[in-house]
Amino acid sequence: MTRPTLVLLHAFGASAKAWGPVIEHLDGRFEIVALDLPGFGGAPDDLHARSIHDYAAWVEDQIAERRLAGFVLVGWSMGAKIALACALRRPKELHGLILVAPSPPGPEPMTPKARQSERDAFKDPPAARAALKQVAGDDFAGPRLEAAVADRMAARRSAWDFWLDVGSREDITTAVEGLHVPILVVTGDEDEHLGPEAAAEHVTPKLPTVTHHVVAGSGHLIPSEAPEALAAEIEAWIAPL
Repeated sequence: MTRPTLVLLHAFGASAKAWGPVIEHLDGRFEIVALDLPGFGGAPDDLHARSIHDYAAWVEDQIAERRLAGFVLVGWSMGAKIALACALRRPKELHGLILVAPSPPGPEPMTPKARQSERDAFKDPPAARAALKQVAGDDFAGPRLEAAVADRMAARRSAWDFWLDVGSREDITTAVEGLHVPILVVTGDEDEHLGPEAAAEHVTPKLPTVTHHVVAGSGHLIPSEAPEALAAEIEAWIAPL
């Protein structure tokens, strides 16, 4: 059977380019569609979402346009919550979900101070560097850091504020408890915000048919910090599908 296409959904403040190192390590073994979500990665925010479900509908439309014979949604952080919301729409040919450092289906555990700090960090390179270094492992620096900063600078204000004020607060927990697709959760053991403990409390108990793997030595930015390990997790998990 042909392997499913991977549809990659990036994190808040990131872009499709952030998946580049993972794609390189997958070395052509999958067809891959990496999307710039509306308002991120330089893409216009023509969506002006009012709910996480608006992003999910947009993703479903992108998949339908490509007429994929079978696919796995791979969502990172914000993208993981969007992937869950997309799965709720029961798109045809969905084979499974891979949730990387996922924002939970319920409200993301974020203090008001942290939320305000992210609002204030919009288009502020020094603040972006500080925020990224806070959530990444200790050795995240140099070109990788600057690429992540550039991604954050490419975001649109409307999409930025939507996630902080609406998407991250929405609760789709009850709905996702009824999903019946295989799900892999991948977290970094150095991720203090949405790492293994947060996933065990806020994510995996809410999902059926879920497997949780932990990547050693990585913080929240797993696609940049540990792309080879993440690629291996993806390939190993998909093989039985």
